[in-house]
Amino acid sequence: MTHRSLVKPARHLSEAEARWVSIYALWYNGALAM
Repeated sequence: MTHRSLVKPARHLSEAEARWVSIYALWYNGALAM
């Protein structure tokens, strides 16, 4: 996944993509916390 895909407006993301991005964000934040 590239940062460019995260910059796209949310309305252009499909429901599955939005869910995956939210999961990725949670994992990324968790990795930073560690």
